[in-house]
Amino acid sequence: IDALRHDKLNVYKTYEEKEEKLQAYTETMCQLIHIANDCFREKADCRLLYSELISQAGSESEEHRVTIAELINRSEYFDQLMTEKEEDFKKSLQDAERQANSTDNAAEELKEAERKKKMQLVGVFDHLMHSFGVWDV
Repeated sequence: IDALRHDKLNVYKTYEEKEEKLQAYTETMCQLIHIANDCFREKADCRLLYSELISQAGSESEEHRVTIAELINRSEYFDQLMTEKEEDFKKSLQDAERQANSTDNAAEELKEAERKKKMQLVGVFDHLMHSFGVWDV
């Protein structure tokens, strides 16, 4: 009977030791589960922050695209305006050259008319001098 009591105590001690180990394992597993939950929560928070940053970058990117499109439109408008102004300037320059040429032609015509008038005056003067006998020496 003493041997059975001794075996009973040994079994009871073994049971208590195993129960304590099981309790320690259970506590360790609870702590590990808690750590895993914290890790997954942080991972979810990081993914949420990541998606918010991507969304914000997308909206900022869209704003930049709109701004760039407006700048491109303005640039094209100013290029077209400059082209029109250059064409107007070229036309004005051609008109001014034509006007200068016509003015030069008119000046040449006036010079030619003045030269003819002088020749006519010289001719009349010679005729008068000959008719009065001044040139007849």
